Amino acid sequence: MQIDPALHSYADNYKVLTNVIVPRPIAWVTSLNQTGIINLAPFSFFNAVGSDPLYLVVSIGFRDDGAPKDTAKNIEVSGEFVVNLVTEDLLSAMNVSAADFPPAFLLVSLISASSILLFARLPPDAGAEMAQRKGGADDRDDADRKAA
Repeated sequence: MQIDPALHSYADNYKVLTNVIVPRPIAWVTSLNQTGIINLAPFSFFNAVGSDPLYLVVSIGFRDDGAPKDTAKNIEVSGEFVVNLVTEDLLSAMNVSAADFPPAFLLVSLISASSILLFARLPPDAGAEMAQRKGGADDRDDADRKAA
């Protein structure tokens, strides 16, 4: 089957992509804004893309009006975020967090445990937590890599 994305709507292209590439893990990303308010948002376009150095990629789109999403703005300012993996028992809460809440809205009952490396905190029952810093080169030298 061949599909020319130029002949279809954004919504149709999205449906094709998300129905063909499965399973897709969900990155439940926590980040902090400049005033310390925590943002928690799910992203289904996420994956590991390297192991030496360790790299994760999270694709953060734009709002319908073309403005950057809060997660992207927060990462741009702080350079830090945490990727949490959604477990089956958190699916309902993750779906709620996908709504377009105002920036100051906080899902307090979900956010309690502190991240070791970063200020953003995770849902306590998440399957895994991966603290990230935006961009930057791997600062380990070759000897460290060979020993790992």
